[in-house]
Amino acid sequence: MSAAGEMCAGNYYDPYGRLADLRPRSSQKRLMTVCAVVGLIIAAVVILLIVLLTSNRGNRSYEQAVSVFMDGFERQDLSRISEAFPERAREDIWREMGGSSRYAQMDVRSEADSEDDFWQELNADLEWYCGGQITMTYEITGAEPITDYRLCEYERHFLEDFQYEVSFDGGFSVNVEITFQGNEGDFRSSMKLNTAMIGKNWYVIDPVVD
Repeated sequence: MSAAGEMCAGNYYDPYGRLADLRPRSSQKRLMTVCAVVGLIIAAVVILLIVLLTSNRGNRSYEQAVSVFMDGFERQDLSRISEAFPERAREDIWREMGGSSRYAQMDVRSEADSEDDFWQELNADLEWYCGGQITMTYEITGAEPITDYRLCEYERHFLEDFQYEVSFDGGFSVNVEITFQGNEGDFRSSMKLNTAMIGKNWYVIDPVVD
């Protein structure tokens, strides 16, 4: 009998009859490290897929498309506003909007050469009416379905002016009331955001400032 264990058919057993693990401890640690790394990689891939799927969902309702537009307007961030437009027509729609927008009695007509100029013009007029420390809130006050005939007109407009062949699967003309509040008063304006569905996503296709 040996206190250190016995060997039978090439395998070592401890004094209690259990098969002894003769693999080096360094190999065991290496195996555990590899398994941990693989697990982390799998977890990272799953998280990345979730993020990508979520970020590409788009605007699932006309209310969400309006919310994206107004969020960008409140932030005064063109890139955020443009997320409400169809991808292939974003620059064209913004250019069209900036060239013809008029803010009610404020008589703001933008001929700005850059985004910064556009916001500076708007802010200067708002400060004249409201003073400083201006905040903005908005409310959707109504929405009417856009007729099929009008949607066809928009499709022709996108093709002729933007070189974008598109088919709209429904639309709503959304009325939005905007309130600018400053330390010297407030100013109210309105905006109509014509929205349409392309596939499963909704977009602002024609922002109109009254």
